[in-house]
Amino acid sequence: MPKEQKLEDSSYVVIMAGGQSRRFGSNKAFAKFMGKTFLERVIHAVSQVTERFVLSVRDQSDYPWLKVDKVPDLVKGVGPMGGLYSCFKVLKAETLLLVACDMPLLSSRFIRFMLEFQCEEPIVVPEAGGQLHPLHARYHKSVVQYIEELIEENRFGMSELLRKVPFKTISQIDAGNHVDLEKVLTNVNTRLELEMLQKHVNR
Repeated sequence: MPKEQKLEDSSYVVIMAGGQSRRFGSNKAFAKFMGKTFLERVIHAVSQVTERFVLSVRDQSDYPWLKVDKVPDLVKGVGPMGGLYSCFKVLKAETLLLVACDMPLLSSRFIRFMLEFQCEEPIVVPEAGGQLHPLHARYHKSVVQYIEELIEENRFGMSELLRKVPFKTISQIDAGNHVDLEKVLTNVNTRLELEMLQKHVNR
């Protein structure tokens, strides 16, 4: 599939690959689904849209075999919020779209939609299945000051950032009929969830 017109240079996609995957029992990035690892599938989906993407990792030495730019955590032990903060500091980007590496059904079409969606709010976050998905959300650089406050207060949940900063919710209606939000935002936290997803897809 050929890449479409390149996106603005001020935008990057950040693949979150620094989690500890405690509930899964091993690094979810290496879990396999339909013949490819989660991380391979996510990188493929992103690369169909833009070449401007990085891996958010705990340490620069992570995934040494991948020919992909990496941004290690500048602040350790604060989860995805630390990855978002580090990427804003290193990349000097206007906006960052986070995508989690545990979403094996990610859609290139929806990634492009999220990058190009126009609104005034500094955060754009999809909602599916009655839940917000801050790990497939777009953030403006203006959120950095709030992230710094939250880290100082030891409040590391991404939901804490949504309580502080105005955000635009993307619903199924916004996304249109060509994207099934519940499907593309499916994330896998346990081996049982992976087994159930594989059975569902193989029906």
